[in-house]
Amino acid sequence: METQFLIAHIFTGINLLLALALLVLYAKIVAKTKSTFTFGLLLFATLFVIQNAVSFYLFTTMMPFFVPEVASYVMVLSILQTAALVTLNYITWK
Repeated sequence: METQFLIAHIFTGINLLLALALLVLYAKIVAKTKSTFTFGLLLFATLFVIQNAVSFYLFTTMMPFFVPEVASYVMVLSILQTAALVTLNYITWK
């Protein structure tokens, strides 16, 4: 169980960094173009940064209170989110 939560914690940190990279890029694009679509992407990235920051904080401070049965689900969701954010970063930065 602890290993799965540790893996989830690591991937959540990676997700936070990936979401921050998107946030910075989208902010630069919004500043240049004032595009409504890109503003929506900026909001999307902001919400992902908030979600991952809260998750990272919870993993750091509340790990002993998590029920062991959810460890594998939390780990898989964190890994899937990382895959999605890597893909989005790759497409966006290309």
